[in-house]
Amino acid sequence: MFDHFMTRIIVFNILLLGTCGYAILRGGMPERLTGWLFMAAAGLTLATGWRTAMFQEVEISLFSIDLALLAGLVIIALKADRLWPMFLAALQLDSAAIHVLKLFDADMIRITYALMVAIWSYPMLLILAIGTLRHRRRLAQFGEDRAWSLALNHMSGETTDVARYDKFDQPGHGPWGSRGGDHRAERDQG
Repeated sequence: MFDHFMTRIIVFNILLLGTCGYAILRGGMPERLTGWLFMAAAGLTLATGWRTAMFQEVEISLFSIDLALLAGLVIIALKADRLWPMFLAALQLDSAAIHVLKLFDADMIRITYALMVAIWSYPMLLILAIGTLRHRRRLAQFGEDRAWSLALNHMSGETTDVARYDKFDQPGHGPWGSRGGDHRAERDQG
């Protein structure tokens, strides 16, 4: 018979596979990369192995995995033309910060430490699923969805992505139309 701990692990892994699979198969590049990052972090966490004294002191292997995931999510958040990666990076920062708190408070209760490390994974999966769903909607509405921020291209001098979106001349159409409109045509005529 399964205990409650094993049931939670099975439910989480089903949610993880479903969400990450959806992001990898149907998402844009930011969603796919995030899905792969989550899968890699989960695989590495399983590879660290479970022991009975887990969470009695700082789990260095989990802390390392959480820091690596945080670095990956911050890079995606800085480069992606999406808002949801910032929320994921913030939640992952919370998850990584609990390890630092355990360093300073060795008396922190084991279950509190374990719960605070794991609790943020559920909303993170939900945010990834919603981000992927929104990407699919933008694709259906506009036929394409810019994955990476144009601001980074302007800083580097590249204009390849900008030219792709210049074909939307009418205000209210295209990717900028969904975000307040592109009024360049009106400004140029007046």
